[in-house]
Amino acid sequence: MAISKETRRATSVLLAAVAALFGACAQGGPTGGGPAGGGESSSGTPSPPSAGGSGSVPIPSLDGSSGSSSRGSPAGSSSGGGSSSGASSARGASDASGASDASSALCATEISVPATSPSLNDFESYQGTTDFLVSAPYGLPYPQGGYTGPYAFSGGGGALNAAGTNWMLSMVTGRTGGTLEGGAQDWAVELTVMDERVYGASIGFWMTCADASAFRGISFWIRGQVPTGAVTVQLQTADTTPASASPPGTCTGGCATPTASALRDAGIAVGATWTQVSLPWTAFTGGMADGRAYSPNGRNLAGLVIATALAYAPVDAAADGAAIYGPTPANLDIQVDDIAFLP
Repeated sequence: MAISKETRRATSVLLAAVAALFGACAQGGPTGGGPAGGGESSSGTPSPPSAGGSGSVPIPSLDGSSGSSSRGSPAGSSSGGGSSSGASSARGASDASGASDASSALCATEISVPATSPSLNDFESYQGTTDFLVSAPYGLPYPQGGYTGPYAFSGGGGALNAAGTNWMLSMVTGRTGGTLEGGAQDWAVELTVMDERVYGASIGFWMTCADASAFRGISFWIRGQVPTGAVTVQLQTADTTPASASPPGTCTGGCATPTASALRDAGIAVGATWTQVSLPWTAFTGGMADGRAYSPNGRNLAGLVIATALAYAPVDAAADGAAIYGPTPANLDIQVDDIAFLP
């Protein structure tokens, strides 16, 4: 579909907000403040009790508020390190100068994804609680498999829920429409946004830093209703995350997130039926690392975000008669299932 100049501009604002969120993300998920006016959730880097230690890590609940999941800290780390919230020390500590130590870097530890385990998150571990937010990916147990989970944010709306956001994450029937082989329930994650008025909304998936270079790219299934009929996908990598971010990436200047974007083509279409989106690493363009063009290859991968913008329409006219455009408020719905790496 054709994307109007005004909607492209709105998407640009949304991508800037996504990039700002990436800069504030911890290795295991977003922390601190999100885009202005947003309903960003907060997610720590929890680990199972068997890993030793303990900590209370805020995680987003189904209604968009912050819940608390009490889990152990990662093996080899002290509990509560680097965060007053009790999140794991993967968030890192700072010296007197404010510089983060090497162990706090976004990809201080990189897990190689076995070629035989392409699934990142199929949401089948959901058991009727918010535990769907943290899942062991890569077909391996912790710590070899790490963690992954969803989060969300929006520009903001006129109607807010009890959590103070205009969005909610929930679980819905997955793309098979029922049960899987063996009788297990098929699940997918859904982001619903009410009366969005600012720029749009995003659903993101944080992950333990991955070396997925054994794969050609990433894929997922999606359906929903969004004003432009399209979404944009961004990859978070340590290489394109500023060294000044918390936790720091390795980019020291001239940093830009690789994007499969509606700004450069007709967009990644979203409709009422489940559609598989397959994006080779080469589909993500516009990345910059240390001022040089950057093409992702699956290394130092720390997350992805699926973003959608509001449509723009004339709302007024300037003195010379030229139309002044503004965002058209809308409800948004995005469902995602079976995120995996492309063999």
